[in-house]
This record gives sequence, structure tokens and C-alpha cells, in this order.
Amino acid sequence: MPRIAPKALQISAGARHEFAGVVAEVGQGIEDVTIGDHVVVQPFMLEGNCPWCRTDHPSLCDAAAVVGFTYPGGGGIADFISVPRYNVHKLPTTIPLEVGALVEPLAVGWNAVSSSRFRPGNTALIIGAGPIGLAVILALSAKGAARILVSEPSAARAETARSLADIHVLDHASPSLAVDVRQLGGGQGPDIVFDCAGVQKGIDFAFDAVRKQGTIVNVASWASKPVVNVNALSLKQLTYIGVEAYTRQHFEEVIAKIASGDIKDPARLITSTITLQMAPKKIQQLLETTLLVTPVPKTVGSLRTSQQHKSAAMRSSVLFIAEAE
Repeated sequence: MPRIAPKALQISAGARHEFAGVVAEVGQGIEDVTIGDHVVVQPFMLEGNCPWCRTDHPSLCDAAAVVGFTYPGGGGIADFISVPRYNVHKLPTTIPLEVGALVEPLAVGWNAVSSSRFRPGNTALIIGAGPIGLAVILALSAKGAARILVSEPSAARAETARSLADIHVLDHASPSLAVDVRQLGGGQGPDIVFDCAGVQKGIDFAFDAVRKQGTIVNVASWASKPVVNVNALSLKQLTYIGVEAYTRQHFEEVIAKIASGDIKDPARLITSTITLQMAPKKIQQLLETTLLVTPVPKTVGSLRTSQQHKSAAMRSSVLFIAEAE
């Protein structure tokens, strides 16, 4: 299990970028982080001098390396990982490490809502209630959405979404679905639609459902190039926004909102527990299902790391916590 260290210590090429851990060593000159601190790592390692780095847009840096993908210093399931101080965010003692492992995907949802022109009292529609869709739901709830609608054909995912906030799950079998959505959106449709599914039927539904002069936010990563209805974009005078990842500020805001309770109990995303010995078998199941794997210890004294292991575009969403030996 990885611990946050300032240099490579038996580092393996451990993948994954959504994790929290315990500081094992601290580099010279660093005084605000100490050994034993619980931290979460923002996984974009910056070049530092480009305009995007200077304005805190790490995902736009052409030279950025990403932990678990292109960063040579280790990943979230390595024995240790070495990261710059800039990428480390301290966790309050009130936030357990397994919740800290959720900060990264929650920051994606937080950025999506923050970038969307959302205002308190708006009605929002989320298309796709996978891990990122659920993160958007928690962000909308924290920011004061008047009504949250969810389009999710999977009964398991829809039930998870219902557990997070006061939402309305759309009935896809309804012959009057388009009318239903408009009525639920105050007669005009939702103010904002968040596409977290990345499928053609989803984006078509988004353009049909959103109100005139509304906003559609693409949060999804697409496996293919979608067809976008530019006529509807113009005739309905819509705003279409693309978002990716987050900034350092989003990480800090999510941590603060979890600590304050504004992001309500994100641990509800955790649905079951496994041991580390079971992890290989569960990872194999990624071929069939989305697994969010979070290793945590049996006792607080041996706490070392938390890791979320995610596979996109699968059939269901289940969160596992693995216990350390």
C-alpha cells in the first residue's frame, strides 16, 4: 500500500490516481506537512511554467504527467509514491482516509457544477449515475439545487443516486418522457444538463430536455465521436460546455465542504468491504462491473492508504473497501 514519500523508496509501477495516504517522509524545507499526516494527492504533475500551470489548470498543461498513468514516481497502489509538495492536500482529522480517496472524483463533479453557470435554485438533470454522476449529484446538493433529476436505466445505480439526495429518477418507460422532463423543470425543462454517460442517446436527450437558453455540460469521456445537434444549439440559444478534471482550488473546496458537512456523508458511496487478498479477483471483475476499491486498515494504528479503483463504462457501480493486514 502506498505511503506518500519525497523520494522513490522501492517504488513499483502501481497504477491508479484516486487515493489518500499517510506521509512517510518529508523533503528538506517543507514545514507545513509532517510525517504521519493524512493527505490526498492531486494527480496532475505540472511542468510549472506554461500559462495553464500558472493559472491552476493542470489538465491543460501539455507537459503534465498523471499519477498512475505517465508519472514515473509511482501510483496509488504502489508501496510508496513520491510527489511534489504542490500536489499534496492535508486532510482534517475528521475525514477518514477511505473518504479521502473519494476527493479526486468528487472534485471532478465539483468542477463540473462550478463551471456550469449553475445558480442556487436551479433545476439540473444528470444523465448517467455512475461514479462521476454521483459526484455531480453531491455537488449540486451542496450548492443548493432546487430539483435534481437523474436519467439512469440501471436500477442499482438509480437506487444509489436516490440515497444521496432528494432526487427524481426519470421513468424511461414513460411514453411522455419529454413532457415529464419539461414539467419537472418548471414547465420549461431543466436549467442545466450534465452528461456523465458519454453515449449518443444521452446527448440527444440532453438537447431535447434542456430549457431554452439552458446549459449542457459534457463531463463524460467518449469512446467515439458524438453527433451534436447544432441546430438545437442555435435555435434554443443553448450554451454547451466541456469540462475535464479540476484545479487545486477544487480539491481544497471539496475537502472543506466534506469537513463542514455541506457535501453530505460521501461515505455513503461505499457499499461493501473486501480484504486485500480478494483484490485480484475483484479487479478481474472490472471486465463486468465498475469497482471502486479502497484499501483501509483493520486498525487505525496501521492506517496507510486508501485507493479508489475505477473502470468506466461498465454496467453497475459498486464501492469496495479493502482491509490491510
